[in-house]
Amino acid sequence: LLQLFSFDETDTSLILVSSHELFSNIRSLLVQSVIDQPDNLIVSSDSGDICVLKYSDEIRQFKKITSKTIGKVPGCLLQVPGQFLALDYSGRYCMVSAIRHQKISLEIKLSEDHQNQQKNIIFTNISTFNNINVFTFDIVGLEVPESQKDNSQNPIFAAIEFNELNESTTLTSSPSSPSAEENQQTQYLTFYEIDISTDKIIKKKESEALSANCNLLFKVPGGTIGPGGVLICAENVIFYKYPVNCGRGSNSSLRVLRHEIPVSEIASSQLPGNVNGIWAVKRDINDPFESLLVVSFMNKITIVLSIEEKIFQEVPESTFGFLRNIGTLGVALLADNSIVQITSEGFRLIQSDGTFSEFKTQGKNLVTKAAYNETQVVLVLQNAQIMVFELEEDSTKMKFELKCVDKKELGFDIVCILFKWR
Repeated sequence: LLQLFSFDETDTSLILVSSHELFSNIRSLLVQSVIDQPDNLIVSSDSGDICVLKYSDEIRQFKKITSKTIGKVPGCLLQVPGQFLALDYSGRYCMVSAIRHQKISLEIKLSEDHQNQQKNIIFTNISTFNNINVFTFDIVGLEVPESQKDNSQNPIFAAIEFNELNESTTLTSSPSSPSAEENQQTQYLTFYEIDISTDKIIKKKESEALSANCNLLFKVPGGTIGPGGVLICAENVIFYKYPVNCGRGSNSSLRVLRHEIPVSEIASSQLPGNVNGIWAVKRDINDPFESLLVVSFMNKITIVLSIEEKIFQEVPESTFGFLRNIGTLGVALLADNSIVQITSEGFRLIQSDGTFSEFKTQGKNLVTKAAYNETQVVLVLQNAQIMVFELEEDSTKMKFELKCVDKKELGFDIVCILFKWR
């Protein structure tokens, strides 16, 4: 089933525009942008074909513009191209990859239909690249510098790959080495170039080994709107790499720059339980760095740590005035140098001189969510009530207090809330 939705900006909902019954299973699809024309949809399926579809407002359905059989046998087999699709920067070349072994490039051209006085899209200049025992996890076309966007630049594609033959060889030659098990998981970012003078696929370069479990690539916009390159998604981490094309033809080379920020461990400390929240807080609004860590645990206790000379030290309960025998939902340094600690029962506002004031909810109507900035705090209660507090000067006490300025019954549950910092 192929469905087209539109986005309703008034209520941020999706509206079903068209639903098209298919007689095959879609393996991959992507959008091809066409200058001065509606976008096309490129689709590969288990039929072994790759198709170009265009949506027709008249019949409210997708119409097939052209198709090409690329799989000798139908089905979603490892070695049948169609699992991954990617377009180059100009939208003229499409790379079609199987999970294992084979990649195919096709040029997408406009042909003149003089009889009907129109231009038709066709696939031409098909080239195949066989890479035995190589598994592909994703593939994406890369941007080129704006000065080279003249359709004479060879398209470049990046792919996450794993070479089964290389890994098995490594393991066989040194089965007991410490690195053997690591190499079993090794993936590489491989670059492919289509030589537009011969329409051949050229394997340009393998980068250094990637982290394990890489599974997704995103093209970073280039030209006048971005730096170009590729984002590599792995388990719990995203890498950025920037391939640079130098020269053309036989004198060309592909160089990869890896942008990283080195991370140094300053301090570490064993914690006594499972953490469900952590906040870094300055002691004074003019301090250059945060020097306190407030840690909340699943068993509904809170500890406060200070960072001194690269060592975490637990702050005594008598210092700063934080609530300890309750879980914390949020902590922030406010504009008057006071610190607010939000809990399920309300909040405590701790002044710079160590004194504090509190707000507590009534009965069992507990706080479930909270948001804050340097002058405001918003609490969401269990009864779907929302309360807004603002930092106001109390002339009688000669200091600032958080005072409730608005509250409202919403009538529905809130699962998340965000408050803009001024």
